[in-house]
Amino acid sequence: MSYLVIARKFRPQSFSSITGQEHVTKALANAIARKRIPHALLFTGPRGVGKTSCARVFAKALNCQNSQVDKITPDLEPTQARKLVEPCGECVNCYEIAKSTSLAVREIDGASNNSVDNVREIIESLRTMPPSGSNYKIYIIDEVHMLSTQAFNALLKSLEEPPPDTIFIFATTEPHKIPETVISRCQRHDFRAIPEDLIFNELKQILLKEGTHLADEITDLIARKAHGSMRDAQSLLERLLAFSSDDIDLPTARQLFGAIDVELFFQISASVFAQDASGCFEHLDQAFSESIDIRAFVAEFLSHWRNLLVLKNASLGKKKMSSRTLCKLLGTSEAELQRLQLQVENVSNFDLQRVFDVAEAAANRALSSDCPRFALESALAKMASLPSLKPLPELLARLEELEKLSLASDRVQNRSVAQARAIGKDSEPRGMTSALHPSDIAEAHEQSAPLEGDHNETPMDLKPSREFSPSWEAFVAHVQARSEVVLAAHLRRVSADVFRQGELLIRAGKFDFESLNTAESRAAITRCLLSYSGCEKWKISFEQQALPTKASAETKAKRSSNIVEGSIVHRDLEKQQEEITKIDAEAREHPMVKVALSTFTGSKIDKVSILK
Repeated sequence: MSYLVIARKFRPQSFSSITGQEHVTKALANAIARKRIPHALLFTGPRGVGKTSCARVFAKALNCQNSQVDKITPDLEPTQARKLVEPCGECVNCYEIAKSTSLAVREIDGASNNSVDNVREIIESLRTMPPSGSNYKIYIIDEVHMLSTQAFNALLKSLEEPPPDTIFIFATTEPHKIPETVISRCQRHDFRAIPEDLIFNELKQILLKEGTHLADEITDLIARKAHGSMRDAQSLLERLLAFSSDDIDLPTARQLFGAIDVELFFQISASVFAQDASGCFEHLDQAFSESIDIRAFVAEFLSHWRNLLVLKNASLGKKKMSSRTLCKLLGTSEAELQRLQLQVENVSNFDLQRVFDVAEAAANRALSSDCPRFALESALAKMASLPSLKPLPELLARLEELEKLSLASDRVQNRSVAQARAIGKDSEPRGMTSALHPSDIAEAHEQSAPLEGDHNETPMDLKPSREFSPSWEAFVAHVQARSEVVLAAHLRRVSADVFRQGELLIRAGKFDFESLNTAESRAAITRCLLSYSGCEKWKISFEQQALPTKASAETKAKRSSNIVEGSIVHRDLEKQQEEITKIDAEAREHPMVKVALSTFTGSKIDKVSILK
């Protein structure tokens, strides 16, 4: 008897022996047990995961001569029912299907039988009954996506309404190439890539049956190189066993498979973190001197940086992952996991993400470049020269802390200055509007300068925590510093009869009284008092000064004329208002003004004057 390779020798012969596809095998077994067998099935998934093998097992379970499906009762547990569905593997039908010699099960290669004539032959054979001893005729079309569009169209009618004893099973790795009209007529089952730990366990069972021993590191290497394909793993194992029947060490296995030693990637990442570009070039030159497969190298290179990034983020999470879970997630051994943890221990997640982005871009360029080595060298030089940076949220948080410390320091200093100014001005008469020196205004501006973005409002969390200083001059300067120019001008001309914590009584002339005693002015004064004193509730009152009598004209004149900055004498407010009104009336009679007023008809003009 000729030699059978491992992939054929250990091909699954039952639902339970199909590894990693329990979601499919359970559905098929339950369909047989409940007698809800579909007339067309579509098996999709990566290569070497058991699509064709599952189709054969399904065909054997339907045509098994020792089938125990009739023994299944409604009250039987699902697990027991699935065991009764399993094919015996010993009857004639099971034997012929396993050897691909059964007349009831026809396996067709869609790549070589993709024409309309081939499909017509299938349609003609549908008229015949199943062979004696078989329950169904089953057509297994592998790589069905290779059929032409005309062939698919010719198959549609028979696929939708086949004879009751006929079943179609399609297998493909590219379901997107199959017309939707075909997919809609099939019951679809998606096969998944097989996890590495399941491949590892299956290989250990095969080695045990073959009477051969391999180190776990080599078996794990084969499982990782298979990338989820059991057939690829079995082929790699076959290749390794054909190379030598004796024990094989890990370096030999890596050399045989063309795998890059993981030590090389640890050395490259260590040079990158040490910002040693020359070391990166040396390690890369070592890899290319061994005539590596560029696709395999790029895949392993990017996988290494991915493992570092994933491990760093996993360590930052609230829920810590066990070493076993991390090894399964990263596809590494315990020893490699410890080395990865040591490398990312002193590297920030932000820097690691930046390095990975460069590595990913380099991998894409290397695969599409005629000179992949140059692309990798350029990327390594950039990765090794990246400076360590802090993420933007962290920088903003640090700036906020510094700003809070600066505000606290300024508040302490302003409190001392305010107390000193209050002590020096207690002797001044309350309500007098004496002249302020420019240096006093500048100092008051420093005490009460609004923060950026204040917009004349003081947030509750930025209220000054200081003792109230009842200095009217300082308060007026504070209003001026807050860019309340008009309000400050009015307050300079009034008298503060009462100015203490929470209470303010202002005595003003008619003009200032009418200007200040409004809702808008009261709100502005309240805001300024809040930012000046820190007190939220203020009782603000206004009193209008009486007009001067003839008996006290001289006294009233002296009281109403205050010197500002030592040279400007204010006239009586009412006389000043009459003078302004007279000038406005005379100006409106001027010919040129009349022309201007007639031109801008409908406009609101508050004041007219003629400059001489």
